[in-house]
Amino acid sequence: MRSTLVVGSIVAVFAAAAFGGSMRRRAIPHVAAALFEARGAAEASARGAGVEPPVDPTRIAEWIDALGKGGAEAIEAARALAKPGAGSERAIDALTTALGSKDAMLRGAAANALGAIGPAAHRAVPALIDHFEDTESAGADDVWILASRAVGRMGSAAVDPLVAKLDASRPRVFTAACGALHDIGPDAAKGLTRLREEITKDGDLTIPAMFAVAGMGKAGGEALDDIARMLDSRNFHHQYWACRAIGELGEVGAPAVPKLIDRLNDGVVSVRRHAAAALGGIGPAAGPDAVAALIAALDDKLEPVREDAVIALGKMGEAAASAVPKIQEHLAGTRMTARARLAGALWRIAPSERGAAEKVLFEELESLNAPWSAAEELAFIAPQCGRIGEVAARLRSENAETRQFAAMALGGMGSAASEHVALLRQIANDSAADEDTRKAAAEAADRIGAAK
Repeated sequence: MRSTLVVGSIVAVFAAAAFGGSMRRRAIPHVAAALFEARGAAEASARGAGVEPPVDPTRIAEWIDALGKGGAEAIEAARALAKPGAGSERAIDALTTALGSKDAMLRGAAANALGAIGPAAHRAVPALIDHFEDTESAGADDVWILASRAVGRMGSAAVDPLVAKLDASRPRVFTAACGALHDIGPDAAKGLTRLREEITKDGDLTIPAMFAVAGMGKAGGEALDDIARMLDSRNFHHQYWACRAIGELGEVGAPAVPKLIDRLNDGVVSVRRHAAAALGGIGPAAGPDAVAALIAALDDKLEPVREDAVIALGKMGEAAASAVPKIQEHLAGTRMTARARLAGALWRIAPSERGAAEKVLFEELESLNAPWSAAEELAFIAPQCGRIGEVAARLRSENAETRQFAAMALGGMGSAASEHVALLRQIANDSAADEDTRKAAAEAADRIGAAK
C-alpha cells in the first residue's frame, strides 16, 4: 500500500510537465507518466528557450567562490555554469558540494549545472543519486527529478551505479534511476535483465521500467515481448505506456503490430491514440495491416484518435499510399479540424499531391484553427519544397498569431532558415511589435543560430 501511495505522489509531479501549468497538479493514476512527460517538457523547453551564451571562462573562479557563499548569489552562479563552454569542468567539485546545501533551489541548480557539463562530471554521479529521494521543490521541478535528468546526461559511466539502484523497495529511487537509464540510451542495456523482471510483474514499477527500456532503441528490443504483453494488461495505464514505449523503440517493435492494432480498435481513448502513434513510430516496417487499421481510425468518433492516426500514416510515407483517398476526403470535408496534419501526411505520402498539401498548410498557418500544427509541418516541409521565403513573408502579417507561428516555423527549420535571422532579430528588437511576436522572433533566431 505504501509503495502505491509513493508512486501516486510521484506522478502528480511528472504528470503535466508537457502540458503547462494548468495541468500541473492533475494526477495521472500511475507512476512515471512523469518519465515520459518531464523529458518531453525539458526538450520542448530547451527548443523554445533560445540558446544560452557559453560560459565566460574569465568568471569561472568568481562563480566557484560564489557557490560556497550560499543564497541567491550561489544559485545564480550555478545557473551561470549550466551552459556550454570550456572551463566549466573546473566547477564540478564546487557544484557537487553545493548538492549538500540546505537550500533546495541551490541543490536543484547545482544538479542542473552538473548535467549540463555532462560526462566530464561523472564523478558527481554518486552524490546526484543520493538525491533521488529529495522531494523538495527547486522551482518547476523537484530536486530528485533534476538529479535524475543530470545523471542521464553522464553517459555510460553512470550505468552501473544506476542499475544498482533498481530496488523495488524504494520506488522513487527506482523511478529516478529508470529516467536516467532511458536518457543514457543503448549503453544502458546492462540493466535489461532487472528491468524485464519488473515489467513482467505488471505492478507499480512496470511503467518506469518500460520507460527505461524505451530509450535503448534496438538494444531494448530484447524486452519487446515483455512490453507487448502489457498491451493485454487489465490496467489500461500499462497498455497506454506500453504503446508509448513500443513507439519509441521504433521498427524493432514491428512484432507487436497485431496487438497494437487490437488496442487501436478496442482500447480506451488514450490507448487508441497511442496505439496509433506507436504504429507511426514503427514506421513502414509496421506493414499493410497497420496502414489499413490507421485508415479505419481516420473515421474514429474522437478527433484526437483521428489526428494521431493521420500523423502515423504520414510517418509511413509512400508505404501508406492507400490512405490518400481517405485523407483527401477529410480535407474536402469538415469532420477533421486538424487540416494541417492531414496536409502534412498527404505531402509525405503522395509526391504528386504536394502542391495541394502546401496550399492547405499556408492557409492553416493564417487560420484560427490550429496554426501551431501548420507551423510544425512547415518547419519540416518548407525547406524541402523551396518555400522558406513564403513562411518568412508571414512575419509581416497583420495577424499577430500568424507572425508568431511563422517565427516558430522558421526556428524549427534550423540552419536552412539562416538568411532570415537578420529579419527575426529586427522584429525581436522592434518596440512597436507586440511582446509575443518579439519573443517568438528572438527564440527562432537563437534556434537557427544554434543549428549552424
